[in-house]
Amino acid sequence: LGRKLHLEPQTASWTPNQSVAIMSDEEDVPELSSEDLKFFKKRSMAASFLMAGPGEMPRRDVSEKRKRKLERKEREAAGEAEEPRQSKAWNDAQTLERRTGLPVKLADGTMKKMLRDTALPEVDPEAEHAAPLSDRQRKKVRMENNIARGKTAEQLAKEEEASAAAEEQRAAELVVEQEKQQAELAKKAELSPAAKKMALAELSMSVMRDPQKNIGALKSLDAYCNDKDLMIAKLAVLSMTAVLCDICPGYRIRLPTEKEKEMKVTKEVAAQRFFESAILNGYQKFLQVLEGCGRRGEDAALALDEANDTEGLQGSMLVVAVTGMARLLRKNLHFNFSKNIMQSMVRRVDSPIAMVRQVALQALHGLFKESGLNESVKDAVTLLAEVVKKKGRNIRPEVLECFLEIRITNDMLDGGSAKRKKGERDQEEEDMERDLEEGMATMKKADRKRIATAVLDAVLVAYFRVLKMDPVAPDLLPAVLKGLARFAHLININFFSDLLQAIKALVLADATGECALTAASAIHCVSAVFKCLKNQGEVWDLDLQDFFDALFQAIPRIAADPAGEADVGILIDSLKLSLYDLRQLSSDRVAGFVKRVFSLALHVPPSSAAALMSLARMLLTRYPKGIRLLDTDHACVGVYNADVANAELSNALASTAWEVHLLRRSYHPAARKAAAEVGNMGVEDRKDEDLFRNMVTVRAPEQLLKDYDSSKGGFAPPIQLPAAHPLRLLLARRARKDARKGTKPKEKDYTLFVSAPEKPSSFLASLSDRGRDRAVPRPVDEGKEGTLSALKWFDRVAHAHGRQTVLFEDGSRELPAAVVSTPPE
Repeated sequence: LGRKLHLEPQTASWTPNQSVAIMSDEEDVPELSSEDLKFFKKRSMAASFLMAGPGEMPRRDVSEKRKRKLERKEREAAGEAEEPRQSKAWNDAQTLERRTGLPVKLADGTMKKMLRDTALPEVDPEAEHAAPLSDRQRKKVRMENNIARGKTAEQLAKEEEASAAAEEQRAAELVVEQEKQQAELAKKAELSPAAKKMALAELSMSVMRDPQKNIGALKSLDAYCNDKDLMIAKLAVLSMTAVLCDICPGYRIRLPTEKEKEMKVTKEVAAQRFFESAILNGYQKFLQVLEGCGRRGEDAALALDEANDTEGLQGSMLVVAVTGMARLLRKNLHFNFSKNIMQSMVRRVDSPIAMVRQVALQALHGLFKESGLNESVKDAVTLLAEVVKKKGRNIRPEVLECFLEIRITNDMLDGGSAKRKKGERDQEEEDMERDLEEGMATMKKADRKRIATAVLDAVLVAYFRVLKMDPVAPDLLPAVLKGLARFAHLININFFSDLLQAIKALVLADATGECALTAASAIHCVSAVFKCLKNQGEVWDLDLQDFFDALFQAIPRIAADPAGEADVGILIDSLKLSLYDLRQLSSDRVAGFVKRVFSLALHVPPSSAAALMSLARMLLTRYPKGIRLLDTDHACVGVYNADVANAELSNALASTAWEVHLLRRSYHPAARKAAAEVGNMGVEDRKDEDLFRNMVTVRAPEQLLKDYDSSKGGFAPPIQLPAAHPLRLLLARRARKDARKGTKPKEKDYTLFVSAPEKPSSFLASLSDRGRDRAVPRPVDEGKEGTLSALKWFDRVAHAHGRQTVLFEDGSRELPAAVVSTPPE
């Protein structure tokens, strides 16, 4: 290096047999400048051989990677197993999993996961997945441990005797406890009915007040369910149902295994385990009690049903038990034994007792309507499909109508929106979506698709079973066709051909008279076919003439059916699908349908008539050639044939829409205005936006049916009250004037009379005995009786003139300080 180095003795490497030249203090030691230090520091590895002794390797810095490699080689040489490498993210995920607690059901019904303050300790995987030891193996291990601790055989024998004595003592305590329970039952049997009712109330309130502390009261409530007094047993069933609906959690309880029971846990965990175990045992026993009570009370309930004793049937034990199970199913859907309750409900939907059948059907309707799609809904649909398969044509239509409450969309079957490319979404967005799904306790898209597919398959299989029955079951067809129209847009194209053939066979059988379909069933057939065509029928080249004819012939059947008013909404949907939404059709066919719609509007309520007018306006707007129906002075060829089955051959353009002119005189303002708007389509100004904005027929037909529906009573729109009578306003002004003055009105202060009209009235002249258009009252005596008689006379004359009866501020018909006198001569 061209320089002499000053080697410190402590840094030099030497041996006793080696001589080291040490520089004396007198010799000149070259001073190292900052540049020299910087130079050697930068090239320390190059000069490392100067620091090492003979036979030694120079020192060098070892990187972290090389250190791990050397450590791994040392472990392999020592025969030690290598520990698995775990990243920080893995450790954080494991810690989060051990911190995650059980979900909590909020007030709005949603589930929310909770996090513990501290994570649970790690569990040894080998110990967790090890097979549980049998009693013999456990005894052998205990003896080996005792021998290893230095215990003799005599000590072990004494311990065995002590454990056997303890077991005998526990058995004796159990017998004593059972005897106590029997004594309590005997004591309860001796109580009066009033005392038993009070005991039921106290037990129920104690459990609901503090469930964890008073959970043992469930046994006493369960004992009252088997009371000899039938009224007390019913009250106990109802009380137990209310208590269990209130205290049961919104998740499934998993009891600890034998190995988990041997583990040491905290007092809180032990108390929670005891509480959950007590709830689960009480819930199971109560369900068994309900099932037993239902089976024992079937004969009595059937006898009451045959005797038409509705009140007695409603209070029977069978109806009480089924009602309790239905309530538990709806409240504790996600709790244990929900599938067992479903099986009992599905078995009751075909009960010969109408009230029991109605309770079970309402429970299933509520399950399908409120809970959405989940595993419980899939289990219930599968059970109902099995009942349809087993019963065949003997199934009741109400069972098939349960499927209409199921809500399935295309997004559910597609698994949600289409997945983006891998590079479009970063990891942070995916983690955020995952956290949101966990926090909201939502179902994964793949699971939702699997459940929706299974539910739809079960429903369609049940429908196809009914359609392919030979001979056809006419009682089941309305429910099946309504369901097919409901789920037609979800049917796979592979099944469309079979569905079309089955429905076409029904339509042809109805046309030939082999199978009599109702008007609603025929419309549902057409609606199901056109819904399938709307979504995926473009690839099919089909002849739909038979379906158009069936729909055309079903329109007058609605007018002839007394209950056909409820089918107007279905008809409007079918006409929109077949004539407005699907494709372009001939004007002659559309005009034939519009002509029959006008005829139907004369035979339905005003709300339905207004909706039909709105539909006719939609069709005439799309097919302007049909407006010729509204013109009474147009040239035509041929004669209109109203009896033909084909709308295109009816030659409807050769007639006029005289029905619209009749509807313009309707008593209902909405129907009258809608008919006027349709009748003026040929002369209206289409550029006037204010005119179109205030039109009735611009609104959707479905909205008009809903807005002007008066089937539940009343009048829609409500009738406006007439204006206040002038005499009432006059009296009110005078009363206020007297109040300001502070004077008390006296009798004969006010004199009211009815003057003769300016023009003679022929109506009053015909009613009057004297033949004059002037009503002269009888003389009025002073006092209350004279006042009331004068009021009656005034009411009669006021109504004859189209006026309102005089009323006063307090709502009374009496005049406290006024007298009605005769008019002057």
